[in-house]
Amino acid sequence: RLVMPWIAIDRRSVGMVKAFGVTAHRLCWSDADTAMPPLTTDLAEQLRAYGALPAQLIDVKRDDEPRVLSYLDLRAESPRWQLPVIVEQAGRPCVHVFDGRAGMTEDDLGSWCWRIALRGDGAWVGVLQPGRLKVFRAHVTSERVVPCQVAMAEPGEWALPKFLHDVSQGQDDVARRRYLTRLLERSARLATDYGLSQSDALSLVGRGLFWRFLIDRKLLVGLLPSDVSEKARTWQECLDSKPRALQTFRWLDQTFNGGLLPFEGRLRDFAPALFSQVLGNIAHGATPDGQLRLPTDWHEVNFAYVPVGLLSEVYEAFAHNINAKAAAEQSIHYTPAHLVDFILAQALAQLPVGGKPRVLDPAAGAGIFLVTALRKLVEREWREKGERPKRKRVRDILHKQLVGFDIDGRALRLAELALYLTALELDPSPRPLHELRFDALRGQVLFDLAPAKHGLGSLGPVEPPFRGAFDLVIGNPPWTAKAKGGAAKAAWLLHSDDIVRERLGDVRAEAFDLPDTNMDLPFVWRAMEWAKPGGRIALVTHARWLFGLSDRAAQARSDLLQAVRVTGILNGSALRLTQVWPGVDAPWCVLFASNEAPQPFDRAAFQFVSPQLDAQTASQQARLRIDWLDAQTVLAAEVIERPWTLKTRFRGNRLAARALDSMQRSGEELGKYLARIGTAFKNGYQVGGAAGKQRDATHMQGMPTTKGAAPLGFVIEAGELPLCEYQTLLRPREPAIYDPPLLLVAESIASQRLTPRSHRADTRIAFHQSFHGISLAKVEQPERVACYLQLWLQSRAMVFAELLLDGRYGVERDALYQESLELLPVVPLNKLSAAEQERMWALSFRLASGLSEGLADEIDAFVFDTYALSAAEREAILDTVDTALPASEAKQRAFRPPSASERHCFVETLRDCLDSVLSASGLRTSVAEQSDIGRNPWRLLKVCLSHGGSCADAPLPIDTFLEEADAQGASLVVVRASATIWFVGLLDRYASWTRTRARLLATDLIAERSSS
Repeated sequence: RLVMPWIAIDRRSVGMVKAFGVTAHRLCWSDADTAMPPLTTDLAEQLRAYGALPAQLIDVKRDDEPRVLSYLDLRAESPRWQLPVIVEQAGRPCVHVFDGRAGMTEDDLGSWCWRIALRGDGAWVGVLQPGRLKVFRAHVTSERVVPCQVAMAEPGEWALPKFLHDVSQGQDDVARRRYLTRLLERSARLATDYGLSQSDALSLVGRGLFWRFLIDRKLLVGLLPSDVSEKARTWQECLDSKPRALQTFRWLDQTFNGGLLPFEGRLRDFAPALFSQVLGNIAHGATPDGQLRLPTDWHEVNFAYVPVGLLSEVYEAFAHNINAKAAAEQSIHYTPAHLVDFILAQALAQLPVGGKPRVLDPAAGAGIFLVTALRKLVEREWREKGERPKRKRVRDILHKQLVGFDIDGRALRLAELALYLTALELDPSPRPLHELRFDALRGQVLFDLAPAKHGLGSLGPVEPPFRGAFDLVIGNPPWTAKAKGGAAKAAWLLHSDDIVRERLGDVRAEAFDLPDTNMDLPFVWRAMEWAKPGGRIALVTHARWLFGLSDRAAQARSDLLQAVRVTGILNGSALRLTQVWPGVDAPWCVLFASNEAPQPFDRAAFQFVSPQLDAQTASQQARLRIDWLDAQTVLAAEVIERPWTLKTRFRGNRLAARALDSMQRSGEELGKYLARIGTAFKNGYQVGGAAGKQRDATHMQGMPTTKGAAPLGFVIEAGELPLCEYQTLLRPREPAIYDPPLLLVAESIASQRLTPRSHRADTRIAFHQSFHGISLAKVEQPERVACYLQLWLQSRAMVFAELLLDGRYGVERDALYQESLELLPVVPLNKLSAAEQERMWALSFRLASGLSEGLADEIDAFVFDTYALSAAEREAILDTVDTALPASEAKQRAFRPPSASERHCFVETLRDCLDSVLSASGLRTSVAEQSDIGRNPWRLLKVCLSHGGSCADAPLPIDTFLEEADAQGASLVVVRASATIWFVGLLDRYASWTRTRARLLATDLIAERSSS
C-alpha cells in the first residue's frame, strides 16, 4: 500500500528517484508489503497479461492476506455470485474482476454490477473471458443498475492501467448519497412523527439495523425466533409488534451490551405503531438480489453485502436532511470513505512498528474515522504478527485504543452502532452468541461533550485523562466560522494558553491570536495537548491558512509552523467542487505533523503535495490521484519569510518559480512603488444596507458611479455611467480617492484574455467595492503612469504573478486580495528607456480602441521585455497561464490530449535542451515517440544518447515500466533501459507536453546521468 513521501522523512526508503530536478524519496512500502504473497488463483495470474501487478491484486478468498479485511462483505454468498479478484491502486479498489471464462449470462453480469455498485466505492467491474478482458461501468438509470461496457482488451494490451489512473468512477455515487441515506431518513422521520426525539429515533432505527445485520450475516444460526421472542415465528416478527420488540430488545441487551443504543424516553411509553411501522419495516428480511435496482425499502437491502462503514458515511447527508440549519451551525461534514482510508493509511504508517497505539478523533461524528481506524489497526497487527487477530484482541483494540469526542449525541449513536458492527465483522469466528457481549462504549470509547459546563465541546480545557494520552489525533473537525463567535474565540485562546507558552514562549503568548472564529486551527492547537510528545497529528482543515497574505494570516501560519513539526500537507484546493468530495465547495487540506516543536527550526522541512484536477470537468473527477512527482520539499522558514511560498508551489513549477523570482528581482512591489510616487490602492465605497452605521454621502451625489453600470471598457466613458444617488453609505470613503486620473482594477479577474482587467478614467468617478482603485491625481506624469500600469495589468505577466501570489485567486474564488496586488512586481516607469516609453504610448493608444489577440501578444512581449526575461521564463509564464488558471478553458486545455504538432514541439525542445548540455561531451541526442505500447494512459518516448547519432535497439522493460508507474502515481514515468537509453512515459494530456515540461524533463535526465 502506497505511503506518501512525507512518511519517508522518518521511515526507511526503498529507493531514491529524481523527479523534476528534486531528489525525492520514492513512495515507501510498509515492511509487510515489500514481500507480497504469491498469487494463488489462475484468475489473478491471468490479469498480469492486461497490465496488473501482483502487488495490486487482492484475492478475497485468501485467509493469509490482511488486505481482505476491507472486502469481507464480498465473501457473503448470494445467487449468481462468485468471489472477484480486486485490482487496487494506492490502496483503493479500481476494478473488481470476475471469472467469465466458463460462461456468463446477462443476469450474472447484472448481479455482479449491482452488488459492486451498492458497496459505494466507485470501482469498475471487469469480466475475464477466453482471450479478452471486458470492463463495465454500473450506470444507474431510473434507479436501475445497468452494466455499460467501457473497454475490451486482448492479452498483452495494458488495459488495466488506464482504469488504475482514471479519476472518474465505475458507477454512480449511489451508496452513500442515495439509497441508504434515503432509507435512514425515512425511518427516522417516521419515528419522530410518532413523537420520538431525534436521538431516540436513531436508537430505535439503529437497533433495527443491528438486528438485520445479525440476520443477514447469519450470526443467529442455531437459534429459533422463539428463543429471542417467545411468540415470534419468523425473525421479522421479533420486531414487528411492541410486545415482541421489547422482548427482543431485552435479549439484545443481555446478549451483547446493556448500553447498546440507549433511549432517553421509557420504552413502555413508546407508541405501538413505532414497532409495527418503523421496526417492522426494517426487520423484514432481504429479498434475493435479482431486482438489479437501487433498494427502495429496507427489505431490499441485505446487510451481508453492505460495508459497515457506509452507515457512518451517510450521516452528514442524513443530518442535513433532517435539520439543515443545525447541521450547518455544527459544521457537520461527511468525509468520503476513500479520503478517510487514505489519511489513516498515511498517519498509521508514521507510527513505530509494534506497540498498541491509541487513536483519538476529537470530532468523531458518526464514527467514520474510528470505524476505519479499528479496521486498519486490526490489519496492522495481522501484518506485524503474521496471524489474524482473534476476537479478544479485536475487542481490546476497540475498547483500549480508540476514543472519540463529539457534541452531537445523535451522531455518536450511529458511531456506536457502526463500531459494534465492525467489531463483529472483523471477528474471525463470531460464534457462539453468548461470547459476543460488548463492554459499554459510552464514557469509555465515545464521549458526548455537549453536556460539558463550559459549552465548548472538544475545544474546552483538556481533561487530565486525555492530556498527552494519544499516539495519533486524527479527524475532520468543524471548519465553519461561529457567528458572533467572539466569546467562544476568547475561550479557545484562554484554554490554549499553556500549549502556546510551552511551544512559542511567554513573549509570543502575550500577543497570540487566532485569525478568525473558525474552529479548525483551534483543534490543531488542542491536538498538541491530546497527543503524546512525538505523537502524530493528521487533521483535515480548511486550506485558508496555507495561502493568506495578510499580517494576521501570515502570523497564524508562522505560529503553527513553529509550534509543531509539520511533516506533510496534502493540499486539496484544486479538487474543490469535484466528486472527490461531493458537496464541498471550500478549499481543503490535510495536515500531517509530529507533536514536537521543530528543532532546529532553520532546517525544518515538510512535503507539500497538491493533487491537480485530472478531468476535463470537475464533475467527472471522483478519485484522488496522488502523483508523488508533485511532492515538493518545503522549508518552514521559507514559508514564514515568503508568505506566498505555498501558493507558488501549488500553482507553479520550478521554471515558473524562477520566472517569478526574475520578475521580483527586476521589479519593485507595486504597493511600494505607488507609495513612493505618492498614491496607493484604495477600496471602493460600500453600501452596507442594514449592516453597520450609515454615514453621510451627500458629497457623492450626482457623481458617475460604477455600481449598476454596464461592463466597463479600457477607457471609461463617464457619460455612460449611472449617477450616484445615495444620501448615506456604510463607507463612503475619502473624496480624494475618486480624483482623476483613476485606474480601477476589478476584484475578479476576467478569464477571457481580451476582456479588460483594469479601466482608466479621466474624470471623477465613484467606484464601489468591486474595484481596487488608484487615484493618480498627485503623482508626476499621471496620465503616463496610468497608461503604463494599465498595460502591465492587462498582460499575462500580471495574471501569472497573481496566480502564484494571491491567497484567494485560483484557490477559492477568482478574486484578488489587495495585499497581493501590492506585492506584484512592476518595473518602475522611470527605469524604462525613451524607446520603451514610446512603445508604451503606442500600445496604450491602440488599447483604448479595443484589444485583439495580436495586440495582446504585443503587450505581453513589451511587459516581458521590461523584466528582461529569458525565452524559457517567458514560455514558463505562458504555459502556466495556459494550463493552471482556475478558468474552465484552462482546465479543459490542460486535460485534452496534445496534438501531433504539440508533441513535436515537446520532442524538439527536449532534444535541443539535452544537446545544449551534452554536446560538449561529444554526445548527440535522439528523441522518438513510440507508437506500439498498447492501450494505456501514457504516450511513450525513447531518449537515446550516442556519439555517432545512431541509437541502439533496446526493448521496453514493460514490467519495470508498470512498477514505476504504480509506485509514482504516473504522470511521468522514466525507465532507464541502459546507460544511454531512457523510456519516458507521459500522461496523454497537454499539461504534461508543454515546452516548459520538456525543459524540466531535460534537466532531470541530465542530473540523473551525472549522478549515475
